[in-house]
Amino acid sequence: MSLRSWMTALIPLAAALFFQLDRTEVGTELPGRPPSNVPPTSPASGHHATPHPSAAENTSSPPYEVELNVMIAGLGKDGCELDVRPGHRGCRFQPQTCRVGPQGRTALRFRDVELRGADRTCAFAITIREPGQEEKTFYRGFRLTPRIDSKNVEHNVQSLTCFLTSPSRLASLGATGSTRR
Repeated sequence: MSLRSWMTALIPLAAALFFQLDRTEVGTELPGRPPSNVPPTSPASGHHATPHPSAAENTSSPPYEVELNVMIAGLGKDGCELDVRPGHRGCRFQPQTCRVGPQGRTALRFRDVELRGADRTCAFAITIREPGQEEKTFYRGFRLTPRIDSKNVEHNVQSLTCFLTSPSRLASLGATGSTRR
């Protein structure tokens, strides 16, 4: 019984001694900490911290170009207002707003689409504002293919076609007391 209690006390003691050792004596640096031979920087000293390497890698990749084709079914004679913005934090581009006529078709081209994730997913939050109706937001996304030729930009444009239903059409389908045949 005394042997077990002695071994139980030895494990925390060994762990405490291991973390108390100087990192330079061990010969390895712990991740996330500056090396022990480099003095700490302070804002008053004029030295600036370097950005994280993964952040520098994400900004160095050239931006993508995406064409978004939107087709909206059931628009009235006044059309609608269309607002397109990034759908999640891993995708960044300049939001665009446009007016869509009663035919319900428009094409938007987004240049300088930056992807922050490794999965190359580009997501759009498409908001339709129709007069007299509540606004409706649709989320659509797709995975961009890797670039084949970085010199010929025209061949690198990737497109997504979105088929949406207008808020007025959705409201008429959900009306109570109406029978659809």
